[in-house]
Amino acid sequence: MTTDHETKSAGDVAMVRRAVATVYGIDAIDVHEVVRGVNRTFSLTDSADRTYYLRLYRIHGRGEAEIDAELRLLARIERDDLLEVSTAHSTLRGGRRFRLALSDGAIRHAALFGAAVGRPLEMTCDDLAAAANALKRLHAQPALGELAPSRHIAELGEAYRTLNRLAESFTFAGSAAATVSDRCKHLAAGGCSPTGMPVGFCHGDFRIANMRIEGRRVTLFDFDDCGSGPQWFDLATIGWWLETEGRDDSASLWHAFVNAYTPALHGSPRFLHAISVLILLNEIRSIGFLLDYCVLDEPTWREMCRRLDDLSYRAVSGQLAIDRWPA
Repeated sequence: MTTDHETKSAGDVAMVRRAVATVYGIDAIDVHEVVRGVNRTFSLTDSADRTYYLRLYRIHGRGEAEIDAELRLLARIERDDLLEVSTAHSTLRGGRRFRLALSDGAIRHAALFGAAVGRPLEMTCDDLAAAANALKRLHAQPALGELAPSRHIAELGEAYRTLNRLAESFTFAGSAAATVSDRCKHLAAGGCSPTGMPVGFCHGDFRIANMRIEGRRVTLFDFDDCGSGPQWFDLATIGWWLETEGRDDSASLWHAFVNAYTPALHGSPRFLHAISVLILLNEIRSIGFLLDYCVLDEPTWREMCRRLDDLSYRAVSGQLAIDRWPA
């Protein structure tokens, strides 16, 4: 028996195929949904075996101005032998996006991107070093900060608001939220001013799932959370993934990543402290995303609270896995 979800998905595939033909003049022979999340994504292949990805932006939380700023910015990023980015194709009318009505009645903004060249990155020293080199090139373009969407990355005020929302949403979360808030304040008191770190354009979700690599060149995509702020936040996002994956080789992977980005950061107390704060802010931001867009059962939320408490304790006590530097 065909479910209502399957019927709607099939209807959306047909709508996507027609829209891409009308808006871009592309006759897609194969269309299927690859991400059914907040931002839905469809893969399309044409008769010449070229692959595209149609991104349908979230219904709430992303306005036209933010999307347009992101797409304009992508076209302005300077590329070289280490850095590439996936940019939006122009429509037949010369625009970067269009609106698409779906089978559920929702109308979403959409943009079409070419497939990033290369293979997915892996959590290896070599791949993380390549990612760091690409990130360094991205961060070294000061003009991007003025072009970025008007979103400030890594704000402590937003972190406190998220923790308050968590406590208000679940009675059992109150204690953990209060404890983590106190730990944030303790870390902030030790120094977490943006004036103490490089400030500029940030990818906002710098993780290996948002990259492809071919040779030495890394292609970045999914700039949905980009903005301006302390650029070490992008480094801390890699650190956060290493911490939450619980890997035994987290320290050596982190060492390779930071060494490729800027070797002088190794052993810097200011850098180590800032990364501890920014890793915790990554975790709190993930909680905010779940509160905004996901429906989770109580056991899952209890586990998220436990993980938040554990990570915040390790951050404030200097026991993060990435701090255990290899000899």
